[in-house]
Amino acid sequence: MIASESGYDESMKKLLGIVVLGLLLSGNSNACEKEDFIKYISASKNKCIAILNLGKIEKGKKNLIVFLHGDGSPNSPRPGIPKKSQIRFAKELINDNNNIFLFARPGYFIRERGSSEEDRYSSGPRNAIKSTVVNYDWKNFQILAPALQNLKKYYKPKKLILIGHSGGAYQGGTIHGKVPGLVDINILISCPCDWETRKKLSNGKKWETKSQLKELKKNSPSFNYKDIDLKSLNILIVGKDDKNTAPGVSKYYYDLLKKKKLQVKLHIIDGGHGLRSMATVGSIIKEYIN
Repeated sequence: MIASESGYDESMKKLLGIVVLGLLLSGNSNACEKEDFIKYISASKNKCIAILNLGKIEKGKKNLIVFLHGDGSPNSPRPGIPKKSQIRFAKELINDNNNIFLFARPGYFIRERGSSEEDRYSSGPRNAIKSTVVNYDWKNFQILAPALQNLKKYYKPKKLILIGHSGGAYQGGTIHGKVPGLVDINILISCPCDWETRKKLSNGKKWETKSQLKELKKNSPSFNYKDIDLKSLNILIVGKDDKNTAPGVSKYYYDLLKKKKLQVKLHIIDGGHGLRSMATVGSIIKEYIN
């Protein structure tokens, strides 16, 4: 029997996901020595991602929710999380079905308020001045993707839900496209999903050269969406008064996914770029994950 074209395409996507994950996870026999699945998770070889959990954590819960934060201040030499707005947002999602973790993206650290413990750093480079070109390189995504896979394998959820804000949405969207089958629900908040459109609508950043813009485009969600799993759900949320990344950027990416016949929803809501300004973002997300 000859397989249908659509069935063949789906099989090839699954195979692609397995191959990409295999490449990402190869050489991971030397796991992060600090790995405990609560404060640290292994990424690629000898690399760690620092994590922060919220609520009660147990194996086998229905949903594994991972939050990727936005960029810190471009000139900050000590890029730490979480911010109060990130904690407040994540706490809205706590219930008996959800294991919730905040990841410190590569080059960032976690500082727990009121704790005497040392800061927990994630492996990977971060350029404090021109952070986007360094932070949005696929090499950094190759640290995050295995960490997500390892956490998913350990907690065994029915669904992995990845939530990214701003720069975290950029990284999460690209991982979702490059590693099909890893993420079940991909939620992108204030996403600079297409850098050219972002520059066009908000004038971008003055220091970006043509070669830098080319790299940012190549590593963006809008350049890496064609292999997204058809079964996955994609949710875009953006503030209508976002001056950093205009709503038109999310609309551009939404149209790309819609044309590809992917499951995608777009919410343009009251608020600006930051989570603090978007009062309804948590309630919208809960509609899709509960």
